[in-house]
Amino acid sequence: MTFSGPSPQEKVTIACAVCALLFILATNATAQAEESSAKDTLPISSVICGPIAVRQTLMHYGISESLLTLFDEIRPSRSNAGSNLHSISDSLAKRGIHAKAAHIGSEVQIDWDYPVIVHLTGDSSSSGHFVVYLPSKDKGKICQLDGNGRERMADWRTAASERSGVVLLTAPSKPTDWNAAFKPDLQQSWITLSLYAMAATILSLFGIAAFLKKG
Repeated sequence: MTFSGPSPQEKVTIACAVCALLFILATNATAQAEESSAKDTLPISSVICGPIAVRQTLMHYGISESLLTLFDEIRPSRSNAGSNLHSISDSLAKRGIHAKAAHIGSEVQIDWDYPVIVHLTGDSSSSGHFVVYLPSKDKGKICQLDGNGRERMADWRTAASERSGVVLLTAPSKPTDWNAAFKPDLQQSWITLSLYAMAATILSLFGIAAFLKKG
């Protein structure tokens, strides 16, 4: 029985398609949490959400502070501008709260024992705003505070799709490893590995076909 393999042109087309797939998978698979200095400036957010997020975080640590004080302290010199990560981090540090900024992908889950200030993406008329994630007993859920202090429980993947990628971890004392807050999505990792295996199988089949054709 003679096996008729693909033509040289078909081989080139298939090889290009497989290489493109592997490139996309490799790019996604290597996306990891990248640490960022707490002095980095975020895109300007809405005017009041930064001070509210700081106040909610401080309340979790048993520290009371007026919103007006935080507003005057955190807002930039332009009164119509919003907060940035620099001013938020400094405001927390003044009150003894340690903070560490990081940039993470949507495939990363946040699992932290203390409040996390998260920057969410905005629409065409806004550069986003800050919210607070509180520790959740359900590791598959995110407990998010809105501007009025109401808790919203959401699946962590749904919440992750709303993030801009910039987060500010907080802690009452300096942790030994800030990166312990970030967990990879095992489900996504399994899908990625499955796609790699599929691509490898396709390449192997074409290799066998070429060998049989020569025979």
